[in-house]
Amino acid sequence: YHVDAGPNGLPFIILMEDIVGAHCPDQVVGISADEADAIIGSVTPLHIQYWGSPKLGELGWLPPMNNEMYKGGQAMAEALLPAFIHHFRDRVEPETARVIADVCRRYTELLDHSVGIGTPTFTHTDCRAENYLFGGATGDDSITIVDFQLCTRHVGMWDVTNLLAGSLDPVTRRAHEHELIADYVGRITAAGIDYSLDQAMDEYRMCLLHQIAAQVITSDLSGGNERGRELLEQLHLRPVIAAQENNAGRMLATF
Repeated sequence: YHVDAGPNGLPFIILMEDIVGAHCPDQVVGISADEADAIIGSVTPLHIQYWGSPKLGELGWLPPMNNEMYKGGQAMAEALLPAFIHHFRDRVEPETARVIADVCRRYTELLDHSVGIGTPTFTHTDCRAENYLFGGATGDDSITIVDFQLCTRHVGMWDVTNLLAGSLDPVTRRAHEHELIADYVGRITAAGIDYSLDQAMDEYRMCLLHQIAAQVITSDLSGGNERGRELLEQLHLRPVIAAQENNAGRMLATF
């Protein structure tokens, strides 16, 4: 409802709505295909509203995905890479480990390339299950999106990739990812936007490539408790498995 801050960011005030009676899906267990479809359906109108629109350029505060702060992640990725590879050495194929290392070394290059692979829009950017509240006072079918601190100008498929790769367990993702991506394409084209499944799949693989570097960059986060540690374990491993199974490494040759 209201946001204000001092000239240097402090003090600050945020007055936000209290969402009463809502619940989050359990991301550690992994969400169902129906829950994933509902979340994608809730964020798609945001994508459609700003898809290639002049309104997007008017949001001067909204950074592109290849902003300087994110580019600073390359040094973090390279520093954390050995520990990441060692931690997941029994669950990641040697070829995938080589892809992860290559992506980390070329991270800023990847960011610059990724912003041109499709039409930019407003992306939530942190599209994971527990940032979406189901139900509450507005009805059981309502979904409230929270946590916009990472939002960027990027392809909408980033949000879809983030959700499918991180919030579904690998078995559920394998069974439903193509169907869910096709449904997303259908929602976009129903709004009169020129977008194809082939384009979406190319963006999906490129975003998976980006995702695996992002997991290395955040791999030193502390979960704080047992559930938090397990959540981070799944957040870091699932996108790597998704990238491995979708042969995202082949996208390295495109830039």
